[in-house]
Amino acid sequence: WLADYPDAENYLFLLYGPNAKSKFDGENAANYNNAEFDKRYATLRLMDDGPAKQAVIDEMVGIVQQDAVWAWGYFPFSSGAYQSWVYNGVPTIMIRDMARYYRIDAAQRVLRQREWNQPVYWPLAGFALLLLLVAYGGWRSFRRFENKTARNEAVAAATAVAAAGAGH
Repeated sequence: WLADYPDAENYLFLLYGPNAKSKFDGENAANYNNAEFDKRYATLRLMDDGPAKQAVIDEMVGIVQQDAVWAWGYFPFSSGAYQSWVYNGVPTIMIRDMARYYRIDAAQRVLRQREWNQPVYWPLAGFALLLLLVAYGGWRSFRRFENKTARNEAVAAATAVAAAGAGH
């Protein structure tokens, strides 16, 4: 579940009895039903932020923890890896479009890109050497074929001449 807005009510409504999935096709997939929790939720929905609202939230969380409706714990939903020139790159599940809040150190970015993007020439030399070896092998094969063919024709011609001379 991703929060639509940053308020505990956005998560606690997932356990509100009248929102049960099995009876009312709501978002309460746990089908949790507790009259004390539901009563506090009805109060919570209308409260403004402040210590009184926080007290109701704490009571509600205590109720569902006691009933063990969900497995409570920390779940790191979002994470990110950022370059050293990116500031404010802290992933959050509350804001999906974090890119608008990034601060970029353009000078450091350019410096790092120049450092990392140095040309590497040895693969070109290796490819050229490979190309030369293939060309040399092809040339040798062609010469061998040409020489073999010429020798065979010369032998055939000499044999024909010898046979013609012997037959006279």
